[in-house]
Amino acid sequence: MEQYKKEVGQRVLTIFESRVSKKLFEDANVNERLARASLLVEENPFVTNPFRRYGILKQGESNIKILNAFQPNLWAQDFAFTEKKLDKMTVATAVERAEASAWYTLENYQNIRQVLKSAGVSQYQFIRAFIEAALIESAYYTRLSGAELTDAVKKRIDIALMKRAVRDKSTFKTVLTQLGVNDRDNEALFQFTTEMELTDVLREFIIVDPYYNRRAAHIDQFKEINSQRSVQLEHTKTPLFAEKLLGKLISKYPGAARKMLKAKDAS
Repeated sequence: MEQYKKEVGQRVLTIFESRVSKKLFEDANVNERLARASLLVEENPFVTNPFRRYGILKQGESNIKILNAFQPNLWAQDFAFTEKKLDKMTVATAVERAEASAWYTLENYQNIRQVLKSAGVSQYQFIRAFIEAALIESAYYTRLSGAELTDAVKKRIDIALMKRAVRDKSTFKTVLTQLGVNDRDNEALFQFTTEMELTDVLREFIIVDPYYNRRAAHIDQFKEINSQRSVQLEHTKTPLFAEKLLGKLISKYPGAARKMLKAKDAS
């Protein structure tokens, strides 16, 4: 299996590199893609959202049937790491990485072609969905890596982080309810994440992420990290993260924290 992953990763990396040019790393392109990624992620906080929007997945349907479509992308990153070429896989080249992975998947994964046929979706819609998913993924880790971003881009990504947190972790929902924050109000979510320093809390947990550790040298230089496992932000589901969040709540909103703790003790 490991040899197979390596072969797939090498093939996708080759396709990817054939699409990459120096021009992609110029500030104009990087800024354009960051802006595009932040707009996408604000309204689509999960990487599977584009696949639902294009009709590849139905609303509420599990993503299990397309999970293997993400394998070439991840294996290409793993192979690029071993070849010391992961520095090319930044937000600047997210589109090219997505295209290379998507085309490989379409050519080699019969089940994905069948999924598209059954859904009445074209290959080009699948590629567009894959590109959007890659940009969403890139938006998160560009922000969490500490990269310098415009205020507008940071705001959009922070709102998306809050939307993910509210969806993934009931603790967040409870906190927002206690504070009277409308989790459907983007401005309210942004104000909350700013006051709670949520992005800083999440960055503390990224440090222990195995994908971050493997890519740390590249993160510092290129401010980017990509992986399906990491982008799920599993750290927000741990007891330690909930404890950290409550610590922030106690220091900033002691009244709400007492209500939460009282309710927890009574349950």
